[in-house]
Amino acid sequence: MADSDTNEGWSEDDSRHFIDYGAYFVPERETQIDTICSVIPCPQENSLIVDVCCGEGLLAAALARRFSQCHILALDGSSAMLEAAGRRLGEPGASGTTSLMHIADSGWLHRVVACRPPPRWTGKGLSVQGSRGCPCTRRRDRHL
Repeated sequence: MADSDTNEGWSEDDSRHFIDYGAYFVPERETQIDTICSVIPCPQENSLIVDVCCGEGLLAAALARRFSQCHILALDGSSAMLEAAGRRLGEPGASGTTSLMHIADSGWLHRVVACRPPPRWTGKGLSVQGSRGCPCTRRRDRHL
């Protein structure tokens, strides 16, 4: 066998198959997404919600519709998945940003966390305001 035949990594072909057949691979996924959205407490305005390994963006779009006061950042290692997620985040009632990331590169997490402002004590609890000009909340398809 050639090396390419034994590659065990995720490929863009795998992404396209998952986009085409995801409803069969993950039955009841709409119910799962509704459940996830219903148990997340309402975040503060301008909060950043990050969907890591967002796939085709079903959860990211649902979160964007439910928490329209927040910014959604959808991350994935597949260009095909991000393209599909971008389309979903462009649907009416949903908005957000997509960005390519590689899960094995731990630097992506630091870059997402570092762009958030530090929490501030307001007397009513901790508050996080704004995004300090985080590039991941301003640009679509930025590589993290």
